[in-house]
Amino acid sequence: DQEGPSFVAAFAIDTGEELWRKERKFDSSWGSPAIATVDGRAQVILNGTDITVGHDVETGEEIWRCGGMSKNPTTSPLVRDGVLFVMNSYRGDVTQAIRLEGAKGELDGTDAVLWTRQRGASYVPTPVAHDGLLYNLRDSNGLLNCLDAATGEPVDTAQRHGDRRDIHASPIVADGRIYISSREGRTVVVREGSEFEILAENALDDVFDATPVFVGDAILLRGRAHLYCIGEK
Repeated sequence: DQEGPSFVAAFAIDTGEELWRKERKFDSSWGSPAIATVDGRAQVILNGTDITVGHDVETGEEIWRCGGMSKNPTTSPLVRDGVLFVMNSYRGDVTQAIRLEGAKGELDGTDAVLWTRQRGASYVPTPVAHDGLLYNLRDSNGLLNCLDAATGEPVDTAQRHGDRRDIHASPIVADGRIYISSREGRTVVVREGSEFEILAENALDDVFDATPVFVGDAILLRGRAHLYCIGEK
């Protein structure tokens, strides 16, 4: 999406052939699409300025749309246990939880919108959900929010982990821990759950914008200068 002609398109992986293309009349948005299987069919879901939309993967046809999003969203849609979470804190603070099963047409004002929260959302980092809790970094800084994923109610007050205020990487959950990497080169490990506890903090001489990735027992960190693999040999 851009401030001009925009579109969503699907391409065949093996040949690059364009399979379909649909015009999108939205201003800029930055998040990656998410794929979810709903009612037996795959959907591609896009978080966009003012509106979130679900398209049929096979045809590109719009299945549903839901208003209420703010401008220029950067986070990507997150789907867990049949519920879609979208959020943004640029020119309007909003988090929405949308039930995808049976979602058709305009969802504004329907029971498909499970809850909406208008404070404490992320700007750049995408949230992560696990074991009934939704975690996000408030407005891209060091404040970690923990919400009840079913209700949107705060489970713990926002906690700052150290002095990091510039975070673009998304939090990631692994083995009961939340890993958060900052642009200052630090990775903080927080205990998963409603009680905030820092378990470890490590620093490298680099800048991390990309989300950490786990492969087996190793963590991969893509910095501005180097790619790191950290684990036991």
